[in-house]
Amino acid sequence: MTAVDPGSYLASHYGPSYGSGQTRRRYYNGEERELACWTTGDGDADGHGGHYWFMLDFDGDSGYVNDWYLTTGSAAQWQPHVPHC
Repeated sequence: MTAVDPGSYLASHYGPSYGSGQTRRRYYNGEERELACWTTGDGDADGHGGHYWFMLDFDGDSGYVNDWYLTTGSAAQWQPHVPHC
């Protein structure tokens, strides 16, 4: 992940929306995680219109993060390799 400001974190959510609540898992700039699956949901919190969300599973602590804050490339690049949730 590269779009997270140094010293800050990206919170994981229980669903593909900011209103679904945050899990305990935090992701920091530069961490690499496997994308379990993707879906659509709320637009990114900064108003850029990113509606893709990925489920990440880290040691059994799964949750969703908005794609806008990840370095994944375009949907055409990752959709053939990441299943829909």
